[in-house]
Amino acid sequence: MSAVAKNLEAIQKAIVRHNGNCKAPLIEIRMHPFECERLDFEEFRGIPIRGDDDMPTGRFRLVCSAQHGDDDSVDAVSRERKVLA
Repeated sequence: MSAVAKNLEAIQKAIVRHNGNCKAPLIEIRMHPFECERLDFEEFRGIPIRGDDDMPTGRFRLVCSAQHGDDDSVDAVSRERKVLA
């Protein structure tokens, strides 16, 4: 499986996990700009993907409207490390 496919799979799993635990809609997916460029998607399932220089490579974060973009956003790194390799 390609790195892009693994990334999308990890994001999909995180979205499903979020939606199962929170009624607030997701407003963005944050990841390091390098990861955004490698992924080459502007959005996933209608959720914008935004570059964030503060995010380490190999990770992403889901932000929902209940969090209003605060620092307490859910860290949604896949449990299968090295997903965004």
